[in-house]
Amino acid sequence: MQDKVAFYAIIDDLSSRERPAGVLRRTYFEEGGRRDEAFSRDLMWKPTALLVSAERGDLKNEFVEITEDEANQIVDRIRATVTGACNSQLNLERWSSGAALPLAAPGGPCAVRSVRDWYGWCAW
Repeated sequence: MQDKVAFYAIIDDLSSRERPAGVLRRTYFEEGGRRDEAFSRDLMWKPTALLVSAERGDLKNEFVEITEDEANQIVDRIRATVTGACNSQLNLERWSSGAALPLAAPGGPCAVRSVRDWYGWCAW
């Protein structure tokens, strides 16, 4: 029997099921026990107690089980946001005139939808 892995979208007050704040994976080991990890802003899976806290009554985040493909899409979005792969540089000349901060990155398929996205995914 192989280890089983379950993936969860992390949803907080500023995110949604369609655009979660992050992703968590829980590995159930064949020999017993489990490990929870969240994909971090360091672009690595790191141990976390977020899901255990939620199971004990912490309502700060909601966790929705998702497929591995959905988890990979969230990881790809986080990587693109952190590395700037979507060419999301502010055009300071255009917006220095006092115009509102744009809520979309200029000309990229991974345009941001919020100021939070613009500055990068927030690690907890």
